[in-house]
Amino acid sequence: MEPELSSPVCFATQGDDVYMGYAGRDELVGAIRPLIAAEQALARQAGALATSNARSIRTDAEHGCAVLADALQRLGETSPAPDGPLPDMREPAEPWRALHDSLDRIVALLHRLIPRVRDERFRDQLAGLRDRHISSRKALDQQRDSPSSNDA
Repeated sequence: MEPELSSPVCFATQGDDVYMGYAGRDELVGAIRPLIAAEQALARQAGALATSNARSIRTDAEHGCAVLADALQRLGETSPAPDGPLPDMREPAEPWRALHDSLDRIVALLHRLIPRVRDERFRDQLAGLRDRHISSRKALDQQRDSPSSNDA
């Protein structure tokens, strides 16, 4: 009897995304749309503040919107407009806290999505967004805790 020269593992790269434990197209679209809405809200919040950290956060959020909109387009979606209402954008009593909370929310969404993305390039882009937002959150914490900083 001849030994079998192939195994199911050899065909893993050809497996369906959902079968392999990754997010399918509809799940990705459903996860990306709220992320776009959150990035848009973050960009608006940061844009309302005149600090170097806020400008950096706004730039990162705008970049995130572009990356996510591009991903939607690659998935065959024509409109990157978010589903549902945008968050309440009244002036918060503590702008630092509002930015921090928005960054936390986006980081949590990215943290859940990244392991479910099969496309390595897109997964790396999402990880880059997450890492920039984590750095921004740390910079906000340091700025808030700095007694000599009025740039909050």
